[in-house]
Amino acid sequence: LDPQTVETKNWHTDVIEMNGIKVEFSMKFTSRDMSLKRTPSKKQTGVFGVKISVVTKRERSKVPYIVRQCVEEVEKRGIEEVGIYRISGVATDIQALKAVFDANNKDILLMLSDMDINAIAGTLKLYFRELPEPLLTDRLYPAFMEGIALSDPAAKENCMMHLLRSLPDPNLITFLFLLEHLK
Repeated sequence: LDPQTVETKNWHTDVIEMNGIKVEFSMKFTSRDMSLKRTPSKKQTGVFGVKISVVTKRERSKVPYIVRQCVEEVEKRGIEEVGIYRISGVATDIQALKAVFDANNKDILLMLSDMDINAIAGTLKLYFRELPEPLLTDRLYPAFMEGIALSDPAAKENCMMHLLRSLPDPNLITFLFLLEHLK
């Protein structure tokens, strides 16, 4: 996109022709600040769109139930699956799981065992995407970005450890749980 189009934030439309096929596309520039904004949930129940600290306090747990159950199911049935967190699950399955977790339905475990593993992985990703604040928190995000840019490995490790210890307990414990799973 040319700089003038970017600054006006208008849609840019173009047509590409390849091998006799015309493809028309439209693009609109959205700044990083706007694309990363999260909208806090107004609801008092459920888990999607609710702060992780609220969910863990309500559940009296260190890691949200949805995270524990999705990870457990992925480790049980999907650990050998190629592209487990890359390949999307069926959107209707993900929405169905979201509704069941939000309603705290007693059929969650049965539904998880019958659901496609990519839908379960997709539900876990959706949960983290819909958090009103990222796991590494808005407050610490700039410091994490500065720390990751450090060239000295010892300084980088020291900075990252300090920042991780600065996270609220539910965020840190969930982050470490997730890290262990991904490892």
